[in-house]
Amino acid sequence: MSYRRVTLSGTLTTCSELHIGTGDEATYTRATPTDKEEIFSFNTLLLDVDKKPYIPASTLRGYLRSLSVDDNTRAFLFGDARQASDAIAQGQAGVVRVYDARLKTSGGDRAKISRTSIDAVSGTAKRHHLATHEAVPVGSVFDVEIMLEGNQRTPITEQDIATLLLALQSFGEQPSGQLGKGKSSGQGCLRWKSVSVLGLSEVDFCSWVGRPNATPLTSSFKPIPLDNLATLTVTGIRSGEWVEETFGLQPESPILINNPHDSDVLKKYSTDDAEDRKRLPNHAFMVRGKQALVPGSTLKGWFRAHCRRILLTLAQDTSSKKAEDVDVLLKQLFGSTDGEGHVRFYDATVAFTEDDKHWQTFNAVDRFTGGVKDSALYKVRALWVREMFSGRIAYRKDKLTGWMQLLLLFAWRDAQEGDLVLGWGKSKGYGRVRLVSEHGGWNAWLTKLDDETLQQWENELLQQLGVMTQEQAA
Repeated sequence: MSYRRVTLSGTLTTCSELHIGTGDEATYTRATPTDKEEIFSFNTLLLDVDKKPYIPASTLRGYLRSLSVDDNTRAFLFGDARQASDAIAQGQAGVVRVYDARLKTSGGDRAKISRTSIDAVSGTAKRHHLATHEAVPVGSVFDVEIMLEGNQRTPITEQDIATLLLALQSFGEQPSGQLGKGKSSGQGCLRWKSVSVLGLSEVDFCSWVGRPNATPLTSSFKPIPLDNLATLTVTGIRSGEWVEETFGLQPESPILINNPHDSDVLKKYSTDDAEDRKRLPNHAFMVRGKQALVPGSTLKGWFRAHCRRILLTLAQDTSSKKAEDVDVLLKQLFGSTDGEGHVRFYDATVAFTEDDKHWQTFNAVDRFTGGVKDSALYKVRALWVREMFSGRIAYRKDKLTGWMQLLLLFAWRDAQEGDLVLGWGKSKGYGRVRLVSEHGGWNAWLTKLDDETLQQWENELLQQLGVMTQEQAA
């Protein structure tokens, strides 16, 4: 059956924090224990007229269009702009009309997420490199409405509807189903749920046009069974691009991923009650409800910094030119502001109880004398859980070249050996975790590699670094 118009309605639910920003910054101040004020800046969310976050139609439409691998399908559904090199040809409008996705229910108060840049050489947090942005919390639900509008010459077919639904189903089913900021570190994950598909057939449309006192057009739309659409074979939509694997992180010491926006920390800095200041922590572990989390950005930062050290060691050269070459390779693998990489890390989480909280008091050290400062105690609330954090990594297997796979294998094995140290207090014995691979999957695939393949990858990696192999040297 063919249709003149079709409306799809559904919801998108956030599975991780979502930031679609304005590009602007706002500031807020907070008091310190010394009664000084600190000013913090953060990137703001895009808000509608009611001051609620929303997903712009252009963002959602752009994502759906990016999944089309067939030129004809993409042009029909989303249109095709006129090329600047062709002054005669005209662009065409697509049949898909996407509307802003409005917030239906919020998962809680908007969060401020801080991510610290990791120094690639030392593997420690850079001073004064704390980037903060506002985010829509997990569990928030957005209403989505999309229309397909055909005409007498090119009506909408059930195949077209199924194609668009398949693209929407990539949310939650593929690691690539993410929007907004921080996709490579696990933010912007959404899950799609269809609510209804209503269609106005060509016959009903012509009948409505021919009636002088017709009822509103919307009353002529009829439900299209989703089960019928699910049986259709769909081509032209990209799927299976990303492969996802799970792993565990076993803590071997207390661990503290600091959240500077923790409510207890903010209260300590704002209260005038001396007893509260003694009781509340200066640093607190990052949590989401009853789940403690290691952010995907923290894991990505460690892997990237560790891979950089490996590359510089293999290059045996610390010149600025060689370091620039190494950074170019890292951008290809992990991405940058100039483009998307081939690896994504998601937040690793674990359930915790009050017994898992690890409180400890420290003396601040005078950076000039190296001695202990008088009356400069500070308190931290870390975690020391016996259970493993559950983590996920996604990668484009068909895009990973041999040298990329070898580099990740080096870092992965080092993390399995216990070289993974994360978060605050590394010099104090905090943050030691060991990566535990799941049976099968990526780990099994890597361990089955033969010597010839590994040698080929090694030669490729050295060639990328401009280092002569043993064969070339001979």
